[in-house]
Amino acid sequence: MTGGAAATGDDLRRRNLDLFRERFPELHARVAAITQPVSRIIEEDGVAVDIDLGCGRLYKEDGRALSLRQAEDFIETPRRVGYQVSNAMSGDSPVSQRMFLRILNSVREHGAEVLTGAPVGRAGFLFVFGLGLGHHLDPLVRSLEVDWVVVVETIDEFVLHSLSTVDWTALAEYCDAHDTKLSLFCEETPALMNERVSEVISEQGELGIDGSFYYRHYPSWPLNRMFEDVVNNVPMRMIQRGYYEDERKMLWNAVSNLQKYDCRMLSGAFQFPILVPAFLVTSGPSVDYDIEYIRKWRDHAIIFSGGSSLQVLLAHGIIPDYHVELENVVQVWDFLQHILALNADKFPDGRFTGIKLIASVTLNPRVTPLFDETYYFFRDSVSSSICFADQIPLMSAIGPNVANTIMAVAARIGFRHVYMFGMDCGWRDGESHHSKDTAYYTSKEFKTAKVEGDYTFPGNFGGTIQSTMILGWTRDMLEAKVNTFRLRAYNCSDGALIKGAVPKLSETIEFTGPPLDREAVFKRVREDATWMERGSYLSRFDFDAFIAEIDTYEAMINDICDQALLEADEFRWMLRRLTEIHHNLGGSDYVRAYSVLQGPSFGMAKSGCVFLNRIEDPVKRRKVFEDFVAEYRAIHQDMAQETREIFSAARDWIKGGSEPAWAAGLPTMPGYTF
Repeated sequence: MTGGAAATGDDLRRRNLDLFRERFPELHARVAAITQPVSRIIEEDGVAVDIDLGCGRLYKEDGRALSLRQAEDFIETPRRVGYQVSNAMSGDSPVSQRMFLRILNSVREHGAEVLTGAPVGRAGFLFVFGLGLGHHLDPLVRSLEVDWVVVVETIDEFVLHSLSTVDWTALAEYCDAHDTKLSLFCEETPALMNERVSEVISEQGELGIDGSFYYRHYPSWPLNRMFEDVVNNVPMRMIQRGYYEDERKMLWNAVSNLQKYDCRMLSGAFQFPILVPAFLVTSGPSVDYDIEYIRKWRDHAIIFSGGSSLQVLLAHGIIPDYHVELENVVQVWDFLQHILALNADKFPDGRFTGIKLIASVTLNPRVTPLFDETYYFFRDSVSSSICFADQIPLMSAIGPNVANTIMAVAARIGFRHVYMFGMDCGWRDGESHHSKDTAYYTSKEFKTAKVEGDYTFPGNFGGTIQSTMILGWTRDMLEAKVNTFRLRAYNCSDGALIKGAVPKLSETIEFTGPPLDREAVFKRVREDATWMERGSYLSRFDFDAFIAEIDTYEAMINDICDQALLEADEFRWMLRRLTEIHHNLGGSDYVRAYSVLQGPSFGMAKSGCVFLNRIEDPVKRRKVFEDFVAEYRAIHQDMAQETREIFSAARDWIKGGSEPAWAAGLPTMPGYTF
């Protein structure tokens, strides 16, 4: 397939151009337009061995020999990333724990050996970072059995040169014969390349990335950054995102809040700008150093607190204008009760008088009565929004934590001039992970002595901070919002650098002119929101249709379980079929049912990957698989039945029946967040 293949010279180039015209038309147009390349191939004895870059050479030695050596070493000891046993597989979910423990017990019952590390058999992807002359492609593709080969490059001329060194036609034919897809991408920036790579991962499905190969060919800043971004994002794709109990409580809470309380509903669409600054305050450790400046300029900005930062502000006599909550857990009420107890002198009636609440409609229903004025929004990607948002635009990009929520909400309300406090996305000292004025230090129930981070990021004011995967995701989302929302943003936090936000020491903040007219701002926000009287909204929905969708989805899962037991490649077939259900979601007759059950459907399959992809003995693997399918089916039947009961109870309540027990928002299981 490389320079020594049967097709050589002009014939090879013509064949490759024909293939590119058919398979990679965009790249074909780009390389065909290169008439005077800056670089050129260096040949020795008729073999391409290097590329003259015009200012040096790429390999600086026999590139063909180097590439073959490099490929051989990688095949022997490849870089792979696979599923691992972790709490992220079951988390705070008895349903997911039930699945995980059933597989574990099955492995023990049948005496199956589960290998550590990479899975056995065929993998999902071979990612090749760097094309160069392409001599490494042949041994890699022939030796590593994968579903998809993805070659990425940043330099168009290297793709051009590969037309004379790689037999792309033979490579494509080999992949076709082995049911392997082949992609070649060439983009200048890591961001664009990550978009392309994310597209193919999404098409293949997250269930197909276990044990994929990650090969780096030559050093290059863009390629190195792409490699790091792709590899670092793999764990986020592997964890279970969405648990049944979480979706269940969001249905409970949304129905309860809309039935029991008057509210104003915020649109996820951007409103016209409000031409005053906003202080967005969360509870990273650096906020303790900024609090005096927040108080100093309090009359010149609208103040948003979020989650535990409400306690921080109140501890210093600062009453925020809006308090933002994202989480749906029962512990939010406990946190707020702790804050009220500490501030009984400010709130003698046991309510946060004077503070307006902004929250996802999935908020625990005990929280709403603690505030004078309530603004709800429908958050993206959760079952309650898929079922009940109707024509109301969703509030997107609000996760993964409340720092993202504050920024997303404030920007959409109209605040485009923002100052960020306590949005550290990490810490410099693991014992100082939050403000000292939060429940993580002041409450015995929530006290956390020290945290450990396995990520590092550049600091906003220099140096390095420690962080976690979730906080790193938070940082990435904040960066995206600052730039996508076109915010005039100042980052006053001594935490992670947020690209696009100007680093600003809080002591340098200065405003001129009189204090702002707060009431005028509040009036504007009220007018932009939609008033909803309690009990008036949900009667428009056909809950019997929701129940019918649950029936459809349960039947689909039963069919998959039946068929998987008949397939020779049983588990991989099952993973592909689940991915097809996801891809076919648009316009289907199971959209709302899927929103409730998709998390556990995929999460339990990921638990299966940990074990079933790593059992070599086919007989024992089959026995474990049969146990997995039986439990997978049984759990879906139980979830489907309970979800039917939720929709039925909601329907009857809305029509005048009794309030369901779950509408009280009380804890249902000790030790859990629901």
